[in-house]
Amino acid sequence: MRAIGRLPLAEARLLDFGSQERFGRKVKLLPGAVWSLLVVWQQRASQRTHLARLERNYLEDMGITPEQARKEAAKPFWRP
Repeated sequence: MRAIGRLPLAEARLLDFGSQERFGRKVKLLPGAVWSLLVVWQQRASQRTHLARLERNYLEDMGITPEQARKEAAKPFWRP
């Protein structure tokens, strides 16, 4: 399965049940897709929290401006 638009694979799995053959298979895949999505969201939230705490010199080493870091850290966890 490929990502849909800008959605990561975990989110695309929740939305792309049209390609599955049977309803029973769709239902079986749903818990795994939900779990994967929750893991992705948790990782994003954690990474953005860490990004918000980085000092200017670390941001410069990564090639990120403080303004870019603030914008990324301010995004909600569900947005890629």
